Amino acid sequence: NISGSVSAKSSHNFQISGYVNTSYGPVTTTVAQNIAFANVQTFNIKSATYVQDINQSTNVHSVVTTKNSSGTHVNAVDRAWPMTMDISLVFNPDGSFSQTTDVNQYFQTSQQAKLNGQPSTSSLLQDRVISADTLLINSAGQLAGNENQASSQTYFGSTSAGYCYSEAITGAANVLTSVSTGTGCN
Repeated sequence: NISGSVSAKSSHNFQISGYVNTSYGPVTTTVAQNIAFANVQTFNIKSATYVQDINQSTNVHSVVTTKNSSGTHVNAVDRAWPMTMDISLVFNPDGSFSQTTDVNQYFQTSQQAKLNGQPSTSSLLQDRVISADTLLINSAGQLAGNENQASSQTYFGSTSAGYCYSEAITGAANVLTSVSTGTGCN
């Protein structure tokens, strides 16, 4: 029996500033960004089973600040890519085995701009996919089929200018089972 975990993390921060003198006066721009990545994988391996759980995240926070004769403009953007994946194999005495995989992936980006501290524009985008399937492999190592397949995706996007779109789809047993639109939009 073997069990344990492996992790990797990384982060990076920077800030750059500069200015230019224009006919409308000086313009100063500052760009600041923070990037963070993390990946943790947990293993549990036994004679007839193999389990691997993965938890990963990537986050980026960016801010651009511009100062000119009209005031201070700040545009902040946040992006996130979290993901979890669970992989489980069960080995049978005849050499066949099954592999079950569950995945939950997500992307989100949000933006907000301010002029002199007052909100001016904003936007949000979210996209999530959740899927699961079990592959059946025969003793010759060939794909014999699959079972318990299911998947869903939800998408949402909106802006402060009034744009809004959302759609959700689901599937099971390799067939599209539902489609819906408009959830979260007024």
